[in-house]
Formats: sequence, C-alpha cells, structure tokens
Amino acid sequence: MKENNTIDIHELEKQAAHSGFNESYRVLGEGKQYRISVGARTLPADHPSFFVEVFVFLCSRASQVDIPRLESAVTFLKALQAYGYSLSCEDGNCISAEVTVSRETVSAEYDRVVSMALRVFHEPASSSILTGGKLNPPRYNWSKMWDADGSTSYFICCGSEIVTKA
Repeated sequence: MKENNTIDIHELEKQAAHSGFNESYRVLGEGKQYRISVGARTLPADHPSFFVEVFVFLCSRASQVDIPRLESAVTFLKALQAYGYSLSCEDGNCISAEVTVSRETVSAEYDRVVSMALRVFHEPASSSILTGGKLNPPRYNWSKMWDADGSTSYFICCGSEIVTKA
C-alpha cells in the first residue's frame, strides 16, 4: 500500500466549508486494486459529516481478464457491504464503496478498511500505513477487529471468502 501523509480532520472540515462543493477528501492509501480516502461534507453547515470511501478497481490496465483479481475484488466488496458501505458503479472500471461515520470514528473505520484490504488483497502487513498524526495505524490482528460501536467482529479468511461472526 502506498502511504500518503497523515490528515487533520479539522482541516478537512475547513476545506469542505470553503470548497464550492461543500466536500473535501484526502486519498490516504492505495494498493494495486483499491484506493482509500477519508472526507468531510459540510451540508448542512451546522452538522458536518465524515466519510470513508474506497474505490475498487476491477481490471488492470491489461486487456486480459484476471479472474483471481476479480474474485478478490468481489470478496472485498462483499465485506464492505456487510459493514454498511453503499456500493456504486463508477467510470474507469471500478466500484466505489462509501460509508458515513462520525468525527470520532473516522480513524477506527479507516483502520478497519486498511486491515481488510491488506488481508483480502494479500498485501504484506508491513505495507506502509499512516502512522502518527491524527489517524493511527491499524491496531488489529488479522482475525479480530473492533466495530465503530465497540463491538467485536471476527474475520476468518477461507480461500477467497470472508466469513464474519459477531
């Protein structure tokens, strides 16, 4: 995963308030098959909202179809959908997944998505992830994760399927 600089949630909120679209986002990390962003929206102005957005790229730039790549993408998208992400088809051969989160849970949700992406796409745990600053690196091992509400979820990877237990 490629690393981007840490992000200040308050700065994101200020940028959104001053943008013409009342939205601001920052790409925090990306792998060969995905890109993860965190953003803020300031409509209505008195109730800003925050989101985590993931773009999942279905095919590489090559013209050949890579079935294992598609299987990994579908596994990841199913897991995101199970966590309440809305999925949408986008231009550029990709699917976007987005969930709205509170200011307090932005970091935890980002951590969870990074953890899932690294596991599903078989990237090494030592891949660069945000450290320090306002967002912290994932605090999970690969089988146990904490939901934003504090409850625990267990992930068991079986081939290309992720089985979730509450």
